[in-house]
Amino acid sequence: MGSGHRGSGCREQGARIMIAKGEKALRIVNEMDCRSDVLFIVGPLSKIFLLYENMLKEVYDKCGYSLVIPSSYDDVAIYVNMRRLGYNICRRSAIHGCIEIYCLERGEKPWSHMLLRREGMLTLLFSEDPEPEDLESLDIYPTARAREGVLYISYGVSQPSGVIVSRWISLRINPFDDLLAIIDTITTPPTINLNISGYRLSLQTAF
Repeated sequence: MGSGHRGSGCREQGARIMIAKGEKALRIVNEMDCRSDVLFIVGPLSKIFLLYENMLKEVYDKCGYSLVIPSSYDDVAIYVNMRRLGYNICRRSAIHGCIEIYCLERGEKPWSHMLLRREGMLTLLFSEDPEPEDLESLDIYPTARAREGVLYISYGVSQPSGVIVSRWISLRINPFDDLLAIIDTITTPPTINLNISGYRLSLQTAF
């Protein structure tokens, strides 16, 4: 394998990634030109699907690649119905261009996905569990290389929404917040722009 910077493939391919949680975030995306962008729609989605299904489908269809990240807060029937209507629901893992996506089961450890990644790929890990660094000492894990090219998205536990930069980059989403994260890997360094229930934050970081 080559020694190039992990994630550089995404910069070369010009990836802009959006992670949307909640009705307000989806309405913002609906006003954007996202024909070449990657969109992840994070659950729970029961209320949105039942009350604003036309808007949800419009947002889903307008972006270049869209994937729904299911939530255990929803009844499974919601995702069965969405799949029948043509929505792509994350099942375990997916790959799109320079991005590899893992939807972890509750209790599933992320280490193998972090450390056994493809060269040049950006790895997104969606989990309803708390951030691993909040639960246990990581000294016993070989995580020195984990930060490069990894974005860990924790979206199933009550916690302050925001971004933490440590051994890897962590996006934390409170299930009761509306949040839109826009990750632009084209810029050097990459940028993350957050809109959390109307509050905006921008930061530069390295993948």
